[in-house]
Amino acid sequence: MIDCEGQERLYQILARPCLPRPACPLCGSLLALKHATDEQTIRDLPCHGKQVRITVNRIRYRCKTCRKTWFEILPEGDEHRSATSRLVRYVQQQSLFRPFVALAQEVGLDEKSVRTILRLTPFDGSCSSSVLRLGS
Repeated sequence: MIDCEGQERLYQILARPCLPRPACPLCGSLLALKHATDEQTIRDLPCHGKQVRITVNRIRYRCKTCRKTWFEILPEGDEHRSATSRLVRYVQQQSLFRPFVALAQEVGLDEKSVRTILRLTPFDGSCSSSVLRLGS
């Protein structure tokens, strides 16, 4: 974490990944150069009743061997959404018991995103028999 700014309803965190330079995901070569940077905002679990947004300057690398480009991996980032894995797990759990609108307002996601997260959650039958997924 580099900086944290608290506002009335939001914590804005500026962070930087601290992982070593990764190998190329295509060919495995360690000969990678910094290609570009991109500022991305990721949502995290609410804290003290406030939404949390993490802004990360991610580095895009280019492999010198095969020329493929890729972004550095965020260890707790969900690969399909601009959210942390723990926020996705929280939404999956809470969406079974709370209205989507209230949950979306609490975590700072769109209501459609909350529905999508629940829809894409694998159903293993471990929930109580009173919880039924309709439309599956």
